[in-house]
Amino acid sequence: MRILIVDDSEDSRLLLVSILKSAGYDDVVVVGSALSAFERLGMNNPYSTATDIDLVIMDIFMPDMDGIEACRLIKAVNYLQDVPVIIVTAADEVMYLQMAFAVGAIDYITKPFKKIELLARVRSALRLKSEIDRRKERERELLEVMRQLEEANRKLYMLSSSDGLTGIANRRYFESYLNQE
Repeated sequence: MRILIVDDSEDSRLLLVSILKSAGYDDVVVVGSALSAFERLGMNNPYSTATDIDLVIMDIFMPDMDGIEACRLIKAVNYLQDVPVIIVTAADEVMYLQMAFAVGAIDYITKPFKKIELLARVRSALRLKSEIDRRKERERELLEVMRQLEEANRKLYMLSSSDGLTGIANRRYFESYLNQE
């Protein structure tokens, strides 16, 4: 599972990478700004329809755009709506917490990081993403089965309303057509 860290502080990025890699999360991508995150997520490409990022860990306070606005813009993109965003910040005011959840963040962690808390929340977010992906795949499979069933029903109707030898309409079709008329 690929994790994207978005933080303008090099020390915070290094600490997060160190904690995550020590826990076995080796696929970590690091960027220093929200604009770089947008590029990495494919938001700058109008033809993007998917991302390989499974979790975004984002700081609130960054120079080009704050994490709250960045989270709002990420969640506005259709293919990114299911990517969990965890907001991290040194600010512990309730106002920031409310704003983060209002724009679509699934969790909020204050700095300095507590390793156990951070890893528990990352595991939880990744488990949620995995479950969402599984359910979406099952939904796609179900839609395909329904499409196949509709096609089979259409073929069955055609077979039941025509003569197998001549291919012309049979009595069942005639009676159905007569009732319509």
